[in-house]
Amino acid sequence: AAAAPGSPPAAKLGLALGLPNPQGRFARGEPIRLTLRPTQDAHVYCYLQDENAQIRRFYPNRFSRDSLVPAQQALAIPGSMRFQLLMNSKGAKETIVCFATARDILQQLPNSVVGVDFEALPVASLDQIRDAFQQASGGLLAQEYFHVQPK
Repeated sequence: AAAAPGSPPAAKLGLALGLPNPQGRFARGEPIRLTLRPTQDAHVYCYLQDENAQIRRFYPNRFSRDSLVPAQQALAIPGSMRFQLLMNSKGAKETIVCFATARDILQQLPNSVVGVDFEALPVASLDQIRDAFQQASGGLLAQEYFHVQPK
């Protein structure tokens, strides 16, 4: 149901992850492009667990430091940012996870989860990252997982 003008937004935050390739299957070395659209203005943070089980934060990053994504405007990754996500040469499965929160919680996250963009983080699993986001956001978050599969 549509909300009446001036009524408060629905409390439930959602995040839609779009792919040009709906099956999520990529040839080795093929660029991976995503679009993210929160259901309301939200702060978005994305991570990649690569074929070696290393986890890196790739959004926000040095090319786009602001984590705020307006609901009316899908965020294209990498879009105009000067980096690429590529299917690994081994053709091994990788996982992308993105979190959306109502407020910017980067300062409340442990350093091991924030780290430096594109550098491996000292965490054992994506669950550790999810738990840190859950705690820092007080449970007010949306998350989307995407498993990158080889063709």
